[in-house]
Amino acid sequence: MQFIDNNELTPRNNDNLFGHNVNEQIFLDAWNSKCLPNSWLICGQRGIGKATLAYRIARFVLATSINKHSTFFENESQQTLRIDPNHLVFQRVASGTHADLKIVERNLIYNKKSRLVNEIPVDYVRDIKNFLSLTSSEGSWRVVIIDAIDELSIYGDNAILKILEEPPKNALLLLISHVPNKLSSVISSRCRQLTMHSLSEKIILTLLKQQSIKLNDIDSKSIARLSRGSIGKALSLIKSGGLTLYSDMIKLINDLPYLNIVNLHAFGDRVTQSDESFNIFIELFLEWFIVIINQINRQKINNEIATGESSIQKYLVKTIDIENWILIWEKINNLFNYTYTLNIDRKLVVINSFLIIERYISTLIRK
Repeated sequence: MQFIDNNELTPRNNDNLFGHNVNEQIFLDAWNSKCLPNSWLICGQRGIGKATLAYRIARFVLATSINKHSTFFENESQQTLRIDPNHLVFQRVASGTHADLKIVERNLIYNKKSRLVNEIPVDYVRDIKNFLSLTSSEGSWRVVIIDAIDELSIYGDNAILKILEEPPKNALLLLISHVPNKLSSVISSRCRQLTMHSLSEKIILTLLKQQSIKLNDIDSKSIARLSRGSIGKALSLIKSGGLTLYSDMIKLINDLPYLNIVNLHAFGDRVTQSDESFNIFIELFLEWFIVIINQINRQKINNEIATGESSIQKYLVKTIDIENWILIWEKINNLFNYTYTLNIDRKLVVINSFLIIERYISTLIRK
């Protein structure tokens, strides 16, 4: 009987990874060369399969070396990272009970008030050193996945660096990073880097069908385009009603240069009902700016997702030059950042993000 439920796939139990064959082959080549780096930095935007690849690698290493007296197969090259879902190692990794695999993930760590922590505490990193110092229970390797290393505390950075400088024999560290350019250069230099690229719209559509999500063809294509190559984001958009949110956002923008204040307040009420809706709005709003700036740079972008989107973009590109668009983007981006650091009223932030654009246009029209 199949072990996993395809309707509830997670990186732990997903035996499929699409669009990243090059990254898989890089690891396989290193494995088959019998000269495998101990530390790997798996980079790329959120939701494209970095954790899925990390678990895929972990299962492969643990299953391939199980009951072997040597680190690698002596005379056999491995051709794929895939492990059958019915394999014992696959099932134990999926259930979180494999003794030679340690997972450090912020989304699994709660504080004393039963709230998710904002960063991975240093104690969890120090536990990695203790884990790696133990003798392997079921094979030759001990594997650690950190999801994500961007979320370590300052002290955690220092602690992981000490491990990376002198990793134990037959230890494999898989470090996931959403923003590798913000990592310490010393940490990056200690790892072999695997850079994963955004998925194509075609692959996003294929993955959505596998999830048995019921959308018509038009909405599916719109979600795929809005996801910007991230299946994780596509699923989040569907869950939060992101396509409707985006359409309502474009309707408001279509009122420029004179915003409909009643509709703006109603929109502010809607997107601030939950953290997920608010975060999706911020992401979509900032990405909309990137589309505008790319249009000014005359890059060909197929971006007609909501009704009237092309016409309002042409008007805004003609009305505001790229220097002013960058200033607007910086102002609004700072406003969003202050929302979290200063705990500003979220509805007020949403309303002001639109008003900033209106004020710029009004000023330019008066000139």
